[in-house]
Amino acid sequence: MIRLNIIIADYDKGYLNAISRFLSSWHETEYNVISFTEKELLTKYLETAKADILLISPKLMTEDIDLSNIQVTIINTPDRVPESLLTYPYINKYQPGDVVARELISIFSKNSKDEIIVKKNTVGTKVIGVYSPIGGSGKTTVSVGLAKQYAINGFKTLFLSLEEMASYKTILECNNTNNLSDLLYYIKQKNKNLMMKIEGLKNTDNDSGMDYFSPPYCYKDIHEVSINEWIELIDYIRNNSNYERIVLDFDSNLSEKNLKLLQACEEVLLLTNIDKMALTKLNHMYNSLKKMDIEDVNANVRIIINNTKKDNEVLEGVSMMDKEVQIYIPYDNNLLIDIGEISNINLDSCFGRVLSDYVTKDIKSEGK
Repeated sequence: MIRLNIIIADYDKGYLNAISRFLSSWHETEYNVISFTEKELLTKYLETAKADILLISPKLMTEDIDLSNIQVTIINTPDRVPESLLTYPYINKYQPGDVVARELISIFSKNSKDEIIVKKNTVGTKVIGVYSPIGGSGKTTVSVGLAKQYAINGFKTLFLSLEEMASYKTILECNNTNNLSDLLYYIKQKNKNLMMKIEGLKNTDNDSGMDYFSPPYCYKDIHEVSINEWIELIDYIRNNSNYERIVLDFDSNLSEKNLKLLQACEEVLLLTNIDKMALTKLNHMYNSLKKMDIEDVNANVRIIINNTKKDNEVLEGVSMMDKEVQIYIPYDNNLLIDIGEISNINLDSCFGRVLSDYVTKDIKSEGK
């Protein structure tokens, strides 16, 4: 968890009390908040005190205020920012508390030069890759559903798509302000404050608490990141965050990049449908892996059969490629619930329950 020291200055005592209480109790970031309604007291405090953020009303922001011990000053206003203060970042004062909290992190991450210390989890981070060489196998839906189930079961979880043409925006709410392209830019710039950038760019699913990034501006942004940079990103998140699970949604290419990243996973969920062509393609891919002698991938593979067609018969006790099927997902007519422009995954459906059972077994195997 990230810790930020913030000073809030505003003449409106009611607003000040409300936003201070919210930020102090917000579970995503540990905000240490001190507030002021009087300019004289604020000015005196700033002479010696240090803070990461000063969130201040334009009515209190004057030239005589000493900002030398403040990393980032943000104007908090319900109206237009005065011309004299346009050099400072600003936020809309009257927004939901969680929106204000995330905007503060986003602005701070773009303007702060210091590395932020994140409280690491004590159980370690497990990276789970969901891969299939078969297009239309339901890989992204399974990836998102699995990540949501981990989050619901108390695991701090990040869903990360490696697809060039991301399809998850149809099942997750995505904003156009910050997205994966911004994070990829910071990766290439070797930005040392990367964990704070991640905190400022991520979205959080309201239903489960799972974190994720909006799709990139352009698929070319994915291409411009080298294999080593992807590996470095995964290792950085593993070593510097409090995520207990990272679920990677791969594209269907058996490329060098995908092979390297699959080797970085503690567990690989290999997804197939049950028609003859899909099973043939999967066996061919698996035999190719064996010939390439990529034992660390082979050892970590778990087979998932996802029945995406209503008329396919149920398979029981099936094994393939010397491995038993770990998860069988039957066809589910109630998988998606339309909510506005997106279709939310119904975690109370048969699909959701099967993934929940798998997560429960994983939890028991770790003794959590």
